[in-house]
Amino acid sequence: MIEELNKLQNNFSQLHVIFQIEALSLEELADRQYANGLKDGFRYAAILLEATLKKVREA
Repeated sequence: MIEELNKLQNNFSQLHVIFQIEALSLEELADRQYANGLKDGFRYAAILLEATLKKVREA
């Protein structure tokens, strides 16, 4: 289970980078804001999952 959560955390981190690059390449403000929102959401999900995994490992 921990290995699967590690993979998920890694996927969230990769999606964060992908949408960060996408946001920089978009011309329309609304499109950039949407991509930035997705980027931030994946970043926060990765951070929360990392904190949860840390607690699980310590237990």
